[in-house]
Amino acid sequence: MAYDCINQMATSAQPGADGSIDLIPGASNARINYMGYDSRGNGTVSVDGKGNSVLQILDGASRVLETQQLLRQNGLGDQGPAQNQSFLSAGRGLIRTQMLYDGNSRVFQMIDDRGSATNYAFDT
Repeated sequence: MAYDCINQMATSAQPGADGSIDLIPGASNARINYMGYDSRGNGTVSVDGKGNSVLQILDGASRVLETQQLLRQNGLGDQGPAQNQSFLSAGRGLIRTQMLYDGNSRVFQMIDDRGSATNYAFDT
């Protein structure tokens, strides 16, 4: 594991199925993850050993408003989206999940990239 100058994890490595750790990004058994943070220390991007990324968009209260996972050909981060798709919101080249919060900062609705919603209710 490697940490940045303010002691946030920037790189982690995990053994592959054969028990070895391959430190070459993109290798078949590479299990290295890279993390990025905003100025408040919130995780905003994660890149796995294959180069696939997950982005998080946060509000001023450090709540996750949206998560975007880019879908790439063959699951490899250096590839583009599947044919006739794009990474734009309507392009079907990403999995997008939006979170809506109530006045107490609790998620009351999650909406996926296809418009399906999951609603949450809380006792008062």
